[in-house]
Amino acid sequence: MKTHSHHSTAPIPPSIGAYFNYGWQIFSKKAGLMLGYFFVTWLMYIGTFLLTMPISIALAQLSPLVMALGVMLMAAAVVIVWLCLINGNYLIAAGIDQGEPVSIRTGFGALKKWGPLLGGNFLKGLIAYSPYLIGFGIWIIQYGEIMQQEILALKSDSISDPVEAMSTVFSFYGTILGSLFTHVPFLIGLVITGYLSVAFSLTNAYILVGNRTAVDALKSSFRLVNAHFGSVFGTFILLGFIVLASFLVPLGTFVIMPFTNCLLYGIYAVHEQPKGAYEEMLDEFGDPSETDF
Repeated sequence: MKTHSHHSTAPIPPSIGAYFNYGWQIFSKKAGLMLGYFFVTWLMYIGTFLLTMPISIALAQLSPLVMALGVMLMAAAVVIVWLCLINGNYLIAAGIDQGEPVSIRTGFGALKKWGPLLGGNFLKGLIAYSPYLIGFGIWIIQYGEIMQQEILALKSDSISDPVEAMSTVFSFYGTILGSLFTHVPFLIGLVITGYLSVAFSLTNAYILVGNRTAVDALKSSFRLVNAHFGSVFGTFILLGFIVLASFLVPLGTFVIMPFTNCLLYGIYAVHEQPKGAYEEMLDEFGDPSETDF
């Protein structure tokens, strides 16, 4: 087997600047490759989505039940493949970081980890969003009847003036949102969900680069982020502003997606100094040096 050496670096002090610098250094070295990989995965997603249409029509000729089962199975397959492919840039980033030859095919190595990725993201969503859903459910129970009365009153009002009608609608939604964002259980749930979402944000990096199981990846991400929560949370706040700004630039969102993978990899790499994940993928998918993008 071909051996690969990992570069040795001194520990990097964790900070927002260090995370962004690490992520940018990785992205800038192979920006064309990462953008190309992201473009290819989007084409594959659109292609598979369009392919489901004629297949669904063909299955409908057999029976509605067969069509329903077929659509569910195809949807599940598309979700699993897409979940793997959109995270493939982690493997490309790891290869770049270790000075290895990388190509678009490198990212497809994420398909090998479809089980842990599916399990990790399911558990992450279940744990992180449960507090939000519980808080929202409590609000629905407490204010459901009041909302229903407001809706009935809105329907019964016959307002001919467009300006007055629009004012009434805005007033209705203002009342609803006001009660929602002043509801203590909902706010507590929202804060907990935000915290857990950040705490579990490195789960996919631990699965793909660290070769962890879904549960181990969740635990490792939680421990690392919790130990450096201020700098990681600040990184996400700054990234949020960058994402908003990207909407003002043509194709800005197309660039920001692969960069986000590099940034998250940078947070992971600053602390973990990753070793060896890339070599495992070479055994399964071969050396991509002959087909470098």
